[in-house]
Amino acid sequence: MILKKILQDSKQKESIGNKFRNKRFVYFERLISNLPRPIHILDVGGTEDFWVNRGYNKKEDVKITLLNLKTIITNYNNITSIVGDATDLSLFKEDHFDIVFSNSVIEHLHNFKNQQKMAQEAQRVGCISFYTNS
Repeated sequence: MILKKILQDSKQKESIGNKFRNKRFVYFERLISNLPRPIHILDVGGTEDFWVNRGYNKKEDVKITLLNLKTIITNYNNITSIVGDATDLSLFKEDHFDIVFSNSVIEHLHNFKNQQKMAQEAQRVGCISFYTNS
């Protein structure tokens, strides 16, 4: 039973991975608590499950755009999905989003140059950039 919980997909609400993400998310929520609403978040490499597990699908004053290599079907009015490249966010103007958020994406960019590009683009299109690593 313990091994099953350890190996459970992080998308599952009761998984250990999700519990670790929740602990880190407390820090994120403290950072954004005083920001004026509505808040527009770009989540690079994000999933709807991540935000639903934290109750953000119910926050009408937070708009979340998921950016991935493939379209993700979304089920909530405040969560949308677009196709894009983390290293080239040229479809957005400077400071387009209040926050650029990314969880465990940077290590998938294969080299330091691409990691730098992602960081530079996140800083360009967002007023605040927040990265975590699960």
